[in-house]
Amino acid sequence: DDGRGRTFPYSVQDKYESVHEEELWWEIGDQTEVFPGQTMEKFSYLAMPYLPFFSNCDGYDSHISISRLLEDHPNCTLIRYENTVPVYQYPWFNTLSPLSDTCRNLVKDEEVEIYKGIPISCFYEEEVDSPNDKLRWFEMEPRMTLFSLSKNAIPAENFEAKYNRLVGQVIERWGRSKEIEIIRSSQDMIPVSVDEVKGGIKNTIPRSVELELQYYQVNRGEKRLVSAYIYFDELCTTIKPRQMGGNAELM
Repeated sequence: DDGRGRTFPYSVQDKYESVHEEELWWEIGDQTEVFPGQTMEKFSYLAMPYLPFFSNCDGYDSHISISRLLEDHPNCTLIRYENTVPVYQYPWFNTLSPLSDTCRNLVKDEEVEIYKGIPISCFYEEEVDSPNDKLRWFEMEPRMTLFSLSKNAIPAENFEAKYNRLVGQVIERWGRSKEIEIIRSSQDMIPVSVDEVKGGIKNTIPRSVELELQYYQVNRGEKRLVSAYIYFDELCTTIKPRQMGGNAELM
C-alpha cells in the first residue's frame, strides 16, 4: 500500500471520538468517589495487556494482544517445549546457541535472503493531517521512552478491577491493581525507547513503524524480556512546503 488508498480486506476504524481523550482525562477520568464529596486522585499510568498506540490493524482490530501477537501470528515459529534450548549465563554449560521461539519473515532483497520482522498493516487512529502543539507518539524524538513493558508475563487477573460488594465500591481500578503497582515500582520494567537514529520528527508521519523485542530464554518454559526499541521510518508529511505557501514555522 502506497498510503493513498486501502486494499481489501481492511480493518474498520473506530470513530475518532471513541478513541480520543482530552489531556484532562488523566485528571478526572475515573470519577470515583472515595468518600462522600471526595473523588479519587488523578492517576499517572495505565497498564494494558495489549500494545499501546498500535491499533486498527489487519487481523487485530482495535487492540493487538501481546500474547496473541507472539504466539498466534503465522510468521511466528514456536519451538516445542522438549526441543527448546535455553541460554545459561555460565559458558561451561555450552548453551550459547539457543533454540527458541522467533517471529520473523524471510524476504529476498536483491537476490539475498534476509530475515525481517513480521509485517502488519495498520492505519492511524489519530488525525495525522492536523498539526499538533505537542509531540504525538509517532513524532517522539530519539532516545525518548514511549512506554514500558514488563520483563515477565503478567496474569490476566492482575489487570482486572476489584469491587467490594460490602461497601459497594471499586477499590482497585482496571489496569492499576496492587500487583501491577509493585511491578511498576520495581526493576522489572523495560523501557520501549525510540531509536537514536530512526526517531520521529515533529509534523511528520512515519509510514513504517518497527517494534523490536529481544528476550532471554531463562529455561524451557520461561522467557524474560531484555530490551525493546521503536524505529520510525519512511517519514512523510501532509504540510505544504514553504515554497508552495506552507507555514515555515511548522516545517
